[in-house]
Amino acid sequence: MSIAKNTTILTFASVIQKILAFVYFTLVARGIGVENIGKYSFAISFAMIFSIFVDLGLTSAMVREIARARDKIKVYVGTVFSVKILFGVITLGLIYAVINIMNYPEITRQFVYLAGLAIVLDSFHLTFYGVFRGLRVLKYEAVGLIIGQLFILAFGLSVIYLNAPLYFLFIALILGSLFNIIFSFSLVRIKQGFFPWPAFDKKIFLFLGKIASAFALAGIFVKIYSYIDTVLLSYLKGDLAVGWYSIPIKLTLAFQFIPMALVASLYPTLSYYFKESRARLRVTFEKGMRYLILVAVPLAFGIGILADKIILSLYGADFSPSIIPLQILAVGLVFAFLSFPVGSLLNACNKQKVQTIILGLTMVVNIVLNLILIPRYGVIGASITALVSYFFLFSIGIMRARKIVDYKIGFLFNIFVKSLLASIVMIGIISFLKPFVNFVILSLLGMVIYGIVMWIIRGIDKEDITYFRRMFARK
Repeated sequence: MSIAKNTTILTFASVIQKILAFVYFTLVARGIGVENIGKYSFAISFAMIFSIFVDLGLTSAMVREIARARDKIKVYVGTVFSVKILFGVITLGLIYAVINIMNYPEITRQFVYLAGLAIVLDSFHLTFYGVFRGLRVLKYEAVGLIIGQLFILAFGLSVIYLNAPLYFLFIALILGSLFNIIFSFSLVRIKQGFFPWPAFDKKIFLFLGKIASAFALAGIFVKIYSYIDTVLLSYLKGDLAVGWYSIPIKLTLAFQFIPMALVASLYPTLSYYFKESRARLRVTFEKGMRYLILVAVPLAFGIGILADKIILSLYGADFSPSIIPLQILAVGLVFAFLSFPVGSLLNACNKQKVQTIILGLTMVVNIVLNLILIPRYGVIGASITALVSYFFLFSIGIMRARKIVDYKIGFLFNIFVKSLLASIVMIGIISFLKPFVNFVILSLLGMVIYGIVMWIIRGIDKEDITYFRRMFARK
């Protein structure tokens, strides 16, 4: 199966999975209320910070080596599986110890334990799916992602409908993980002809461990700065604040499939041109940045102007304190989107250590600002911190990227100004119609208006339209 087809399959599955996850979270939030969704979000975020310790980059290392030495699949899987069992137990112990030191109520601690079990189980099926990633056969993982999310959706909505205790929502996550473990385990047995039992090999572990160390540190940094805001917000301001914050975070993260889809096709191209043609490397990077500017700027403006309608229509008046944080995080989307091709460039050009350092610095900035702003401004402080962190990640990365490719600043600035102008026209019309029209219709209308204005001022052309159609509907 070709790389392009693999990329399309997994990207499509990821998009569907994210849509289902977003729908599920929205229905759960409406069903259980602000305070309970705060507890739910905190437990998952707390457990996710520790999730990197189950894997420590071993799956990524295993995938890379399976692609190079298919005859060693069985010993790679057996070693990683056995190590993960040990790491999983240690991780659960760490979660138990830390949450008890923080002196949370018993019910919250129980939620964290269940969330921790779910993330440990997730790591196991990632290992089994990693076999097929190494073999460049991603259709099985794509199917598993979608079915697993549908399973969680069906079970979770049943919990809400039956008004069952909140901990059943975490059991839904555990059952979804168990499905993927059984499914991926069975696929390895059927397609590869062996049972992926734990079988530790010291030499293989040391070999993979050396490779994994590069992935592990970056993973730790990303996990911490991605979830520490929710944990600190819970500890400093309580469950209500987390409930209000979780909505704009989920809404903005739901759109990250867009840069992920682009980077999936951009990364191998950047890697190739880094060795073959620096001129084409520059052009490819500029195109990636340009396409994301075309999407990110109007998306940020659109979410910002419709934030109140989105929150009140989807979640209700109890979540009205989420409106301003959503507007702040919408601005952050621009820098978050543009950080994807920048990071992809650094990794593709053998600057993984630089990218890891940038992630580490971003984590420090994020933690420090959260500790300063959350006690004073609560949810808004956490949102400002996220915005500044995205800007810091992008600005440091784009300056470092300048040392690799001499990209045309004027070219990128020109498309940004045109996109900004078209977005201003778009929100002007939307603002006029906003009191009378549903936000979904306004969103679609905004896309049309933006596209027309960009076409008129020559911000987009037929080549751009063709590219986006191929990226999201590649055959």
